Amino acid sequence: MIRPATAADAAAAALVERRARCHADELLDPDAVAPPERPLAVVAQVGGRVVGFAAAGEELVLAVDPVAQGAGLGSALLAAAGGRAAWVPERDGLARAFLAARGWRETGERREDPDGLGPHVRSAVPEDAG
Repeated sequence: MIRPATAADAAAAALVERRARCHADELLDPDAVAPPERPLAVVAQVGGRVVGFAAAGEELVLAVDPVAQGAGLGSALLAAAGGRAAWVPERDGLARAFLAARGWRETGERREDPDGLGPHVRSAVPEDAG
């Protein structure tokens, strides 16, 4: 179930972020993953547990717990959040493939992550990809 996020979802979202990032990048130190800084827009809940979230603003942030991936929750969160661009860790092939399969394109822009988590590439919906 996709539902609007509440302040009470922040701790669960932080855990989802950590699990998803470490699953996608086994070289990542779990302690280096910070919780999302912007307010959450929507969460995915299964069996009463938050297993995914999305926050959209200028840039999309989306994560789904590895145990819940492949069930369509990421696509539902993406649609509900309405994001149009995201910075994706260059080493996160799962996230890059997920967005590409949904029509997003990498813009060619790169930047170092402000938290020191390595290079990121920008991905956007085609009309925003330049």
